[in-house]
Amino acid sequence: MKERNACTDSACVGHTYRQRIEELGGDAGMQSPASNLTSKSSNPMGEAHTKRTDKNTRITQEGPQFKIDAAYPRLPGDKSSAGERVLASVVDKEVEAFRRDYRDLLSGNDGAHLGPPWELAIDYTEVYTTPRFWAVDLSSYWYTGGAHGGVQHLPVVIERKTGKQVPPAGLFHSGSNWLQTLSDYSYKSLAPREPFQGDKEWLRNGTAPTAENYQKLLPMSDGMHIAFEQYQVGPYAIGAHIVTVPYAELNGLLNPELFPKGRP
Repeated sequence: MKERNACTDSACVGHTYRQRIEELGGDAGMQSPASNLTSKSSNPMGEAHTKRTDKNTRITQEGPQFKIDAAYPRLPGDKSSAGERVLASVVDKEVEAFRRDYRDLLSGNDGAHLGPPWELAIDYTEVYTTPRFWAVDLSSYWYTGGAHGGVQHLPVVIERKTGKQVPPAGLFHSGSNWLQTLSDYSYKSLAPREPFQGDKEWLRNGTAPTAENYQKLLPMSDGMHIAFEQYQVGPYAIGAHIVTVPYAELNGLLNPELFPKGRP
């Protein structure tokens, strides 16, 4: 019940129920290898479909034991569609990796799907628009068998003038000590939270001032959002964590091409 109630989307709820049914000895959708062998003419992943609307682009694909539902937004003022192409590239990379892993699963089992259904869901919660950039809060959930699925943030920042994706370092002055500032603020913000009341070594390593720890940055209206993914600052049970650094804490560090007044 605790695991189910902690879910934030239907995919997580479905997975939690399937896992519990299996623990109780029931059938949660598993098929025997013989019933799931595929011929050369069949497609175990199903046909892929792409639908574009004024709001977003959605990619769907579903087979007997395989499902993809991925969406990314249309960007306001994106007349050349350069920003949309960046988002398409980010989402396509995740989708193709998921398909590749599934093909590897089938290839390793003589075309049979072993285990519960696979699922990938990509969606967005917010698009922040400024005169100089778009910031898109993309995230993904996937399940490929095992005890639990996975969640990751896929923040995307796109410079409007060039239509190119801005890397984390590109949000700051070249040569500035932005990593140390983010590290200090993140540790002080996370350390008092309940999941980190014990041994803080994992937290110290996960918030250390390395580029690897600060790849998930998203400038929003209230500050710079930093996503610390599952297992980055603690065990799976504590989940992912978001730290928001106010722009006042980043005074003199931000790239003036994107933040001419020290903030969006």
